Amino acid sequence: MKDDKKTKAELIKELERLRCLVLELDAIEAARKRAVEALRESEERHRTLQANVPVGVFRYTPGADGRVLSANVALAKMLGYKEPEDVTDARVADFYLRSEDRDKFVEEMASAGTVSGYEVEFKRVDGTVFWGAVSARAARADDGEIEYVDGVVEDVTERKQVEAELARYRHKLEELVEERTNELRETNEKLRREVADRKRVEEEKRYFNEFTENIIESTQVGIYALDKAGTVKIWNQGMERQFGVDSADIEGKNIFEAFPVLAEEPLGAAIKKVLERGEPFEQGGLRHRTLRRGERVLNTKINALTNPSGEIVGAVVITEDVTEAVKAAEALRESEERYRGIYHTTLALADEIELEAVLREIADQAMSLLRGDDCIVYLLDRDGGILKPLYANTRKGVEAILSFDVRLGVGVTGRVAESGVGSFVNIGAEDDYRVHVPGTDATEDENESVIAVPMFDGGDVLGVITICKDAGVYDEGELEKLTVFARQAEMAIKRARSLEALTESEERYRSLVEAVHGGFAIVDGDENFLFVNQAYCDMLGYAKEELTGMNVGELVTEEEFLKLKAATEKKLSKREPTKYETVMRRKDGSERQFLVSSTPFFDEAGNYKYTLGVALDITDQKRIEAELKLKTRQLEEAHRRTDELLRNILPEQVIKELEEVETPLPRFVPSVTIVFIDIAGFSGISARVSHKALVTKLAAYFHAFDLIVKDDGLEKLKTVGDGYIYAGGLFTEDNQVEYCAKAALDILKVVGKRDWQVRIGIHVGPCIAGLVKGWRMVYDVWGDTVNVASRLQEASEPGYINVSEAVYEELGDHFEFEFRGELPLHTLGPTPMYYLRRSNDG
Repeated sequence: MKDDKKTKAELIKELERLRCLVLELDAIEAARKRAVEALRESEERHRTLQANVPVGVFRYTPGADGRVLSANVALAKMLGYKEPEDVTDARVADFYLRSEDRDKFVEEMASAGTVSGYEVEFKRVDGTVFWGAVSARAARADDGEIEYVDGVVEDVTERKQVEAELARYRHKLEELVEERTNELRETNEKLRREVADRKRVEEEKRYFNEFTENIIESTQVGIYALDKAGTVKIWNQGMERQFGVDSADIEGKNIFEAFPVLAEEPLGAAIKKVLERGEPFEQGGLRHRTLRRGERVLNTKINALTNPSGEIVGAVVITEDVTEAVKAAEALRESEERYRGIYHTTLALADEIELEAVLREIADQAMSLLRGDDCIVYLLDRDGGILKPLYANTRKGVEAILSFDVRLGVGVTGRVAESGVGSFVNIGAEDDYRVHVPGTDATEDENESVIAVPMFDGGDVLGVITICKDAGVYDEGELEKLTVFARQAEMAIKRARSLEALTESEERYRSLVEAVHGGFAIVDGDENFLFVNQAYCDMLGYAKEELTGMNVGELVTEEEFLKLKAATEKKLSKREPTKYETVMRRKDGSERQFLVSSTPFFDEAGNYKYTLGVALDITDQKRIEAELKLKTRQLEEAHRRTDELLRNILPEQVIKELEEVETPLPRFVPSVTIVFIDIAGFSGISARVSHKALVTKLAAYFHAFDLIVKDDGLEKLKTVGDGYIYAGGLFTEDNQVEYCAKAALDILKVVGKRDWQVRIGIHVGPCIAGLVKGWRMVYDVWGDTVNVASRLQEASEPGYINVSEAVYEELGDHFEFEFRGELPLHTLGPTPMYYLRRSNDG
C-alpha cells in the first residue's frame, strides 16, 4: 500500500528505469549472440587456415609420453600420412630421429615456454628423414603447469641440403687456396734461390776479375801478353819499370816492331818458338837490350795461350829483372872474397823456382859469411802479431824451432819485427833482448850471440831473418851483410807469393768461366763471337767451334738485331755496362728468352776493343713469373672474398681480436641497446608468394636495414627467419641508445614505402657478448636485456616501435613517445611500455 502513496511522477520515473533495464538486458543478449557467432566463425577460419597453410600446424600434450591432439593436412603429409586424423593420438617422441633432440626441445619449452626456429631431423612413417624448423608456444593452466603446446613445423630439408653443399664448396675452396698458397711459397723460394745463386756467381766473377787484374798489376815481376801475331795485349806495371815503356805506348803494337833488337836476341827467338810450337820456355839470367834502360838481366818464363780447342792464340811472358841483384853480386865478388856467397845466392835465386831451395841457399851462404850456427827465416802473421818460422837451417833441432812462434817485442827477433830496424846482442849481455827456444841445444840465452834483420814488403815488415852463434860477437858491419841476404830472401818470398797467387787466379778464373751458371761470351764491334763458354753453347744447342766466329744476327730476328746494335752503340757512347732482355733461336729452331749484361772494354787510347757479355736463360723464370702473377691475383681475390664474407658475419672489432687470439673470451657489457625487428604476418605472406620471391624480397629488406645500421655505426648481430637483430654500445663507451632509436625510425620510413610492415622492440641494459665457434662462427649476445627486447617486439603492433621504460628514461626529451600503459609480457608480467613516435631533433 505504500506504493499507492507514490505520486504519478514517481511512478512514471520508476517505469522509465525498468524500461532501461529491459533494453540493457536485450543489448547484453544480442552481444552474447554476436560473440557466439564470432567464436564459431573464428573456429571455422582456424580450421580452414590449418587445412590450407603450407606449414605443419600441431597441438600436443606435454611430457615424455606427449600425444598429438590435432594436426593439419601439411603436417600429415610431412610425416607421410594421408589424413590429419591418422596423426592424432600419435606419440610425439616417435617422430624425432634422435631422442636427445626431443629432450633438448622439451627442456627449452619447460624453461622458456617458447621455442623459435628449432631445426631438427624428423622421420616419416616410412622411415625416411627430413629436416624441420619448429616454432612452438606452451599454454599454461592457472597453476602454471603446461596444459598443451601449439606450434608450426616448416620443411627446411632443401635449405639444409643447399647449406651442406655450400659448406662442402667452402671447404674445397679453402683447400684450393691452401694448395695454391703452398705452390706460391715454393715458387717464391725457388726464385729466391735462383736470384741468390745468380748474384753470387756475378759477385765471384767480378771479384776474380778484379783479383786477377790486381795480381797482374801489383806483382813485382813483369808480365805481358801477346796474340798469335806478336801484338801486345797486356803490359803490366812491372814491365813499365823494367823496360821504361808505358803500357799506353806499347799495347796494341807488335812487340818485334816496337823492339827491333828483340829479333836478334835469345828472348825474341824464344817468343817466336813458343808462338809457333807452344812449347814452354824458362831461363834465368837472360840478357836483353831495352830502348830506354839499356841492357837488363831477366829471369824469363814463357807459356803459350790456347783456346778451348787447343789452338795457340798467343803467349804470356813473365820476366823478373835481376839486373841490380846481378850487379850487386858482381860488386861484392870484386870488392871482397867473403861476399862470393852473396853472388852465388843471387844466381840461385834467379835459377831456383822452389822457395825452400832458395831459402836454403840464402841460409847456407849467410851462415857461412857471418860464421853462424843457426839461421831462421820468420814471416809476420799480421792478424795475430806473431812471427811464424818459415825455414830453419840449424843443428839444434829443426822441428823445435819450426814449431815455436815468436811474439812481437819478445827477444831480438820480436823487437826487430816490431821496430823494423836490424839489431844484435852478444854473448854475456845482461838484458832480455833475446829469447830461448825450448827443445834446442842452447841451455842459456847468455851463451849465444844473436843478430836479426827485418824483411819488407813495400813499407811494411814482411818478416825477420835471424842468425845465432855460440862463439864470437857481431858488429854493425855484419848487420849490413845480413841485410843483403834479407833483401834476397824477401825477393824470393814475394816472388813465390806472386807466382802462387797468379797461378791460382788463372786456374780459378778459367774454372769460373767454364763453370759459371750463365752464358759467358766475348763479341767484337760487328757482333761476332770471339769466345763463348760451355754454358753459352748448352743454352743455344751449338758446339763451341760452331758458335765461335758466328754473328749474333744469325741467332735473332732482324728487328731484334737492330735493337741489339742500337744498344751496343748506346753503351759505347756512354762507356758503361748495359742490361737488356732478348729472344734467341736455338740450333733446333726453338726460341728462348735471355737476360744479357754486357760491358764494353777500351784500350788506354780510348779505342773500343770488345764487349764482354753474360747471358742468363730466363725463359722458365718468365713463365713462372707469369704463373705467379696469375696465382697471386687469384689468391688475392679469394682472400678478398673471404675477408668480405667474414666482415658480413662478424663485427669489425671481433675480427681484429681474432687476428690476435684464436678465440676471444666472452665479455660483460654493462649497458647495451638491443633492437629486435620482425615482419608482421610473415607466415601469411610466405603462404601467398613463391619461395624465390619471398627470399628475394626479404633480402632486399635486410639489405636496406644493413645500410642504415652500418651508417649509424651500430652492429648487426644476426637474422633469424624473418627476424633482424642489431645492437648499439657493444664496442663503445656509451650504449648508443639514441643512434639505435634513430635507426629504428629510419627503418620504419624505408618499410613505409613498401607493402610489408615490421614490428620493432627496443630495450637497454647489461648483457654477455661473445663469439660462438662451432661448425659455423657466430657472434651473439645473451641475458635478460635480449629477452626483454624480444618480448617488446612481440608485443608491438605492425608499423610501430615498442620500447621499454629504460629506453624512455634515457632518451628523455629528445624524442616523442606515446605511453601504452602497463601491458603483460610473457614471464615478466605487467610492464610499462611506450611507442617511439619521432625525434625532436629532426
